Amino acid sequence: MDKNTENTAFHVHDVLDMLQTVTTPLTTNEIQSMITEKFSASARFHSCSMDSMTPDAVVSFLVARNKIVEAQPGKFVLNSHGKCNH
Repeated sequence: MDKNTENTAFHVHDVLDMLQTVTTPLTTNEIQSMITEKFSASARFHSCSMDSMTPDAVVSFLVARNKIVEAQPGKFVLNSHGKCNH
């Protein structure tokens, strides 16, 4: 998937999959920029419990659910134990 696709609705798991390739901790702004670059600024995301999240809302959702965790002050990494298996 990339921002040239017509699909604008994605599952949060797509973001988690993207973050699996990242090897260095990132700020929330850097994560949001990656999401926007890959999926587009107008993309909307859903999870099992929420719909129509913007890229910014997805980052907040992932932090709140401990899907991404602070590895150093202000920098986050994927929580390897945070992805659900469905």
